[in-house]
Amino acid sequence: MPLLGAAVVLAAFERGGGDLRDWSEGTAVAVLLAAVVVPALIIAWTARPRVAEMVLWALVSAAAVVALVFGAGFALLELGPR
Repeated sequence: MPLLGAAVVLAAFERGGGDLRDWSEGTAVAVLLAAVVVPALIIAWTARPRVAEMVLWALVSAAAVVALVFGAGFALLELGPR
């Protein structure tokens, strides 16, 4: 799931020509937020029924998306802002 979220973020940056300045502010925020929050919610929902574990898995998933975007996408693959 985090890999899918990171792919959405990187595809959005590539579609926008390396940045999102051509997009409206609301659209850019919605796409980026959805790419981080949706995988986190799905992972949390499939976690064990304890609330603490659900929150922890959601945070781990969101952190993984951000790490993949910045680490793999921007640094290694040189995608995104130029």
